[in-house]
Amino acid sequence: MNECSTNNGGCSTNGKCTNTIGSFSCSCNSGYEGNGVNCEDVDECSRNTDNCADDTATCTNTIGSYTCACDSGYSGDGVSCTGNYTSFFFFSFFFFFFFFFFSFFFSFFLFLLSLKLFPFYKNIDVDECTLNTDNCADDIATCTNTIGSFTCACKTGYSGNGVVCDGNLLIN
Repeated sequence: MNECSTNNGGCSTNGKCTNTIGSFSCSCNSGYEGNGVNCEDVDECSRNTDNCADDTATCTNTIGSYTCACDSGYSGDGVSCTGNYTSFFFFSFFFFFFFFFFSFFFSFFLFLLSLKLFPFYKNIDVDECTLNTDNCADDIATCTNTIGSFTCACKTGYSGNGVVCDGNLLIN
């Protein structure tokens, strides 16, 4: 007699009846667990027993099984997902474009700001006469500061180029 031929042998509708000589046994179908008479769905996703692609796919539990689907930005069957390189390259280009122009305009802004804050920088003049770094003849020549330089002239009554002055006082 085949006990499995009537009402699945009393096994769960999510189970399998196996006829044996003089008896039968019940077991749960794949994706279910229990004693065969009572079979409950196994949530492969929460138990991490699925074979979905790690970090690039989403597992969805279904009754008796599960499905895998690639996350946004990836393509494939959910078990194997590859990146969408078009969006990656677009993002990379956008980032480079933004970074390049931001740094260029920021640098240009700082340059303009430095001109506004430090306009005297280009007109700095060292007064060699006041600092006594001129080479005019001491006590008998006068030093006159000019932008970027200085001039020497012999005092009245002396002759020469101001660096060298004749020590004889000229009498008119």
